[in-house]
Amino acid sequence: TPAASQKPYLPDNCRYIGIDPGVDNAFACVSNTGDKALLISGRAIKSVNQYYNKRMAKLKSLQAQYHQLESIISTKQGPKAVYGQTKSMQRLTDWRNAKIRQFAHKASKRIVDYALSCGANTIVIGKNKTWKRS
Repeated sequence: TPAASQKPYLPDNCRYIGIDPGVDNAFACVSNTGDKALLISGRAIKSVNQYYNKRMAKLKSLQAQYHQLESIISTKQGPKAVYGQTKSMQRLTDWRNAKIRQFAHKASKRIVDYALSCGANTIVIGKNKTWKRS
């Protein structure tokens, strides 16, 4: 069974890592042991998303211009054109998802290495419901 292969949690040693997620700094990590803070920049991912949004908007405008993969559906307001995803859109989405997956993997590895270097057994991550609004 999978539960049998899990390692038990380490006991609380009063050493903690606090993580604050953000945008320009994707993660700001600090420990209560007095070690230096760890900042993981999120600017590369912001750049990837900006390029993705710009390129996707261009592809969608071309798709509408040339009526590619267009189907008409009826709504309460009248007929509406709905477009499917083209191969180039799918390739672009796959590229972006791979970049984000790679970033998440590298960031999580750096955070775990930081926690191990501080000797922390507990990682706490902040959650702010309205952090994007203000």
